[in-house]
Amino acid sequence: MARDTIPRTQEAGSVNPPGVEVAGAARTALVQANGAQFQLLGGERLHIHNGSGAPITATLVSVADAQGRPGDYAEAIANGADLYIGPLKTAGWRQSDGMAYVDVSANGLTAVLLAP
Repeated sequence: MARDTIPRTQEAGSVNPPGVEVAGAARTALVQANGAQFQLLGGERLHIHNGSGAPITATLVSVADAQGRPGDYAEAIANGADLYIGPLKTAGWRQSDGMAYVDVSANGLTAVLLAP
């Protein structure tokens, strides 16, 4: 699967409340057929917005690590709602290609990746 890449957006500052940094940022559509990925260096925050008419599940795909995490992180996002994930650590989430993977159950989500 050729995943779509979510570009990095430099966050305005770590003290901003959620949503402040993403107000003017370009959003990337998360396409079910493609999946998405982003470069994971550590400390990134992912903001996902559901602009569709129904709940959609977003899944952050895990990898095995020393902490023995139980698996992927999946969250159903209600219509019009937002999900914030992070700040992310590399252990458990960074794939062998240096990317983190996000899968979605349907089209209609957009994402912004905030880099520290």
